[in-house]
Amino acid sequence: MALIKLENLHKRYGTQWAVKDVSIEVKEGTTCVILGPSGSGKSSVLKMINRLIEPDSGRVFYKGKDVKEYNVIKLRREMGYAVQNIGLFPHLTVEENISLLLKEIKWSKQKIKERAEELLILVGLEPKIYLKKYPSQLSGGEAQRVGVARALSADPPVLLMDEPFGALDPITRRKLQDEFARIKSTLRKTTVFVTHDIYEAVILADEIALMKDGELIQKSDPFELWQNPKNEFVMKFLGNEYGFHILSKYTLQSLGKLKECVERNGLPVVNRSFSLKDTLSLMLKYRTKSVVVEEPDKRISLLTFDEILSFVDKKRNLEDRINDARI
Repeated sequence: MALIKLENLHKRYGTQWAVKDVSIEVKEGTTCVILGPSGSGKSSVLKMINRLIEPDSGRVFYKGKDVKEYNVIKLRREMGYAVQNIGLFPHLTVEENISLLLKEIKWSKQKIKERAEELLILVGLEPKIYLKKYPSQLSGGEAQRVGVARALSADPPVLLMDEPFGALDPITRRKLQDEFARIKSTLRKTTVFVTHDIYEAVILADEIALMKDGELIQKSDPFELWQNPKNEFVMKFLGNEYGFHILSKYTLQSLGKLKECVERNGLPVVNRSFSLKDTLSLMLKYRTKSVVVEEPDKRISLLTFDEILSFVDKKRNLEDRINDARI
């Protein structure tokens, strides 16, 4: 079921189209990443969902109802919002920033404090250390985590995220991407996430909506986008490394049962938490077509390069069957 439905959206500023005939559906509990270069209309589409901007034409539906029929304040309370520049109030503590909406909807002081602590733990910050800090005392990554916690404060069914990690250095950004992927799998929120970062899109998305010059070029799951790009723009924008990003999305746990072995034979050793990309990287580094996998029960198994290729082929065949069913 589509919790959010965008239908033939158009938005123009002067003579310039920001959004042109964009239609997207976002199923409940999934993450749709709107991906594209700067100026492609990604943020404009996102802001039409909670009516921060209004379309010139077209409609936005939430829970099957046109968003124009909602009280705009009630609508936005159901949609947590996190942006690149965070927007924390400098004169308020971390606890007070997280609690703004909760105070407005009349939660008790004790319940607010408990929720703030719970959310800080969720985003990987120790409440005893951070609750009473001010934004000026936080690093960029810490402040961004607080911004995500604030977006989650009232447990909204929808998260709207506009390049929330875009201003961070690569190492901090990677940590937050992994942290948000963990949170996403735990909470199963319906999320619309805007980014121009291809790795981020692959890791977080159930579906990717790729835009260019205000238009939706292709919408599909990350694997399908890799295997069946619609045109040359899609192929060039994704680039040659896109396949490795796809392999980052899957761990060795995805491969199922492997053949047991007894000896390590000097091969590199990995465990089931390794991604397929990291495993391939080890094979290349040590110039081998096999690695030893340490299983959770302490047994060891052998994983070959061909088995990784077989996994990709199985995924491809599954996508083909799904697409045939859609037709």
